[in-house]
Amino acid sequence: MNSAVDSLLMRLKLSDLIPKFKEMKLDRIVNLRKLSEEELREAVPDDEQRNLIIHAISNRGTHEKRQQSQAANINPPRNTDDGGRGGMSFPRGSSRGGMGRGVSRGDRGGGSINKNSNSETNTSFPGRQRACNHFFSGECKFGDRCRYSHDKEIYDREMAENGPRRPNDSVSKPKDYSEICEIPTHRIKFLLGKKAERLRQIHLQNHTHNEPFDHVHSDIEKLYLVLYGPDPQSVQQSKKMILSCVGVTKEEEQKSRLKYTINELSTSQRAAKLLAACNIKNEGTARELSEETLKAIISFFRFEKQQDVRHFYLNVDHDRVKLDKVAKIVAQLRGVQAIMFCDQKRVIEMCKVASKIARFFNGVTPLFLHRGLPKEERMQILQEFKDGEENESGIRERLLITNEDYAKLARKTLIPYVNLVINYVVPRKEEFYLLQSLVAGRSDTVGVSILCVNPNDQSYFHELQQEIVFTEIEEESDFMETAVQLVYDTKANPLTDEDADPPRDWKEKLEKEKSEKEKASA
Repeated sequence: MNSAVDSLLMRLKLSDLIPKFKEMKLDRIVNLRKLSEEELREAVPDDEQRNLIIHAISNRGTHEKRQQSQAANINPPRNTDDGGRGGMSFPRGSSRGGMGRGVSRGDRGGGSINKNSNSETNTSFPGRQRACNHFFSGECKFGDRCRYSHDKEIYDREMAENGPRRPNDSVSKPKDYSEICEIPTHRIKFLLGKKAERLRQIHLQNHTHNEPFDHVHSDIEKLYLVLYGPDPQSVQQSKKMILSCVGVTKEEEQKSRLKYTINELSTSQRAAKLLAACNIKNEGTARELSEETLKAIISFFRFEKQQDVRHFYLNVDHDRVKLDKVAKIVAQLRGVQAIMFCDQKRVIEMCKVASKIARFFNGVTPLFLHRGLPKEERMQILQEFKDGEENESGIRERLLITNEDYAKLARKTLIPYVNLVINYVVPRKEEFYLLQSLVAGRSDTVGVSILCVNPNDQSYFHELQQEIVFTEIEEESDFMETAVQLVYDTKANPLTDEDADPPRDWKEKLEKEKSEKEKASA
């Protein structure tokens, strides 16, 4: 059932504005007239449309037009005031009984012909009388003076004809169920941006609401938003959508993946034991799993021993001194087998000063890998990184400077052996740091992950410290004990698998792809 405002907008051929006014909960013309000029301009930015609406709600007609006789207008239009709910188009002060000027004014909603009438209900135009929805929701403020009927039979008949009222039409907002939603203060901007448009859409979709709150101060760690709704499902759905909107859900998922990766072996062992115990309990029943099914399920678990990666960090005042401190650590090694992770932009910038960077890594020439390179060039760089350059100690030295994409690749495939990972910048997500650090220390050897932290990265670093134990390197001696425990990939003791990325036949596959593309384009 359309409201009075909806009907007005459709009559003015402005139907595209209906959702906006519904969102503002404007269903009565009288409320539309109460809007200030700024509020109306915000709702209707177009000047032409706004002037059209202002003219429509301001033009109430002349006194003579509104005082038509009953014979001339058998079906008088409903008054747009009060949402078009059964009012007549007679002017204020005239009788609502429709008997002309000769009758005295009746009480509000009385519809009586004269003041001495004993009728307590509106007897004029009884067929057009409507039930007072406010009365049956316990919100009617006029009592016996109400212009609408308080008759239960009329109300039941309207419900049977028109169906139940929409939730948005209810006068009072339901508070049957409530839920507290905890939102970090630094994320509230994602919910309240654009005048809380996202929050309003969520409430509108689930028919929920929240109590108004004052300005959120930055010194408060969390905002406790109380959500109200007609049922638990609606409130829970609103809470879920709000947490997803501000990024809390995504953050919790990332932390879950981080904890799983750290404790993957123990988690997989517990899951396998639980599965076996449940199968023993279900032995002889329809729920019992066959041995082949159990093996197929457990084949998806990883039972690899957790890598022995030592986590260190360097406090630096500026990016210019990062490589100076890294050089002091590299000087303690017998050879360089390392990967340095940077963001895409820094990798491209470092390509231009490769010779300068080599000075900080005992003269080892760095290789650079990023998304901007063509596939053939990327594969060639990976091949050179895999082969390495043998030094006087027989160690295959290799140094790669790349971004987090290579860490994601290393998670899914074999890569050349490295024992040192340098995180030139603090990753913005704990998950990325863990992926990068776990590149080192494979093949049951000790790996080292060094994180360079400047003053701007302290907040992200503190989040990492909640999950991972770090040791600060203040002097060269702080790293000396770990340096002697590192194992190297040598010609006599190879630690790089022959099937490590890139595959041996990558050139043949690339040539085959090229020929197929040429044939397809010909």
